[in-house]
Amino acid sequence: MDELANFSKALSEKAPGFIKELAKVFGEMTAKILDAVASLGADIKKVAASNSTITYELATVKESMGFINECFEGFKAEIKTLWQEVTEATNRSLGSQKECERLERELRDTKREIIALKQYSRRNNIQLKGVLLTEEENVADIVRKVATFLKVELTGQDVDAAHRVPTKGSRPPNIVVKFVAKQDTKTHQRVRRIDPGVFYETFAARVPPDYSDDSDLDSSSYEEPENAASGGTTRLVLCVSKSIFV
Repeated sequence: MDELANFSKALSEKAPGFIKELAKVFGEMTAKILDAVASLGADIKKVAASNSTITYELATVKESMGFINECFEGFKAEIKTLWQEVTEATNRSLGSQKECERLERELRDTKREIIALKQYSRRNNIQLKGVLLTEEENVADIVRKVATFLKVELTGQDVDAAHRVPTKGSRPPNIVVKFVAKQDTKTHQRVRRIDPGVFYETFAARVPPDYSDDSDLDSSSYEEPENAASGGTTRLVLCVSKSIFV
């Protein structure tokens, strides 16, 4: 820059007219160049400052991305753990469901067995309906009286137990007679030939395997003993007429 100034001065001394004009032009050009250089320097400083800001922001973004990536990896690990827990819980639930189904089948089978045992324990029973309830009655005497009308030999050793059982409504409680041995088919047939004046209705009630309460059987379940369907038990029901106790 100093060389240009000296050159301009020398020209002005040697040629006062044109040279001075040329020196003026060179001076203006020099000033503009200096201004441009100064402006460029300022721009370079601004760019440098912007680069510093960008570098800082990029570092901040990089740090944030690292934090996000770390959180994402933790989230993935937590999801994996939860998935394993859900899978294990599902397997346990399926196992519990199968166990419940097994227990339900066992309970159902046990219930059938209990009912079957109850029915089997009643296979020797005969039920007497319509016998009026009296004070200080003797159920054993009533049973013997019915046996007399049936012309069936009956001893104390033949009867295991005899007692009344509750019935629905206002009807007198029925009498259930449990024999030591099961009454054969001939007894059923003999009862059905008895005069209606003795028994106004007689029938053999077939009790299905799942029927747990036979304290008040009726003729709607009647089947001939020899034709009774398999899977149930058959018991004789005698509807006693009042005339035999007159």
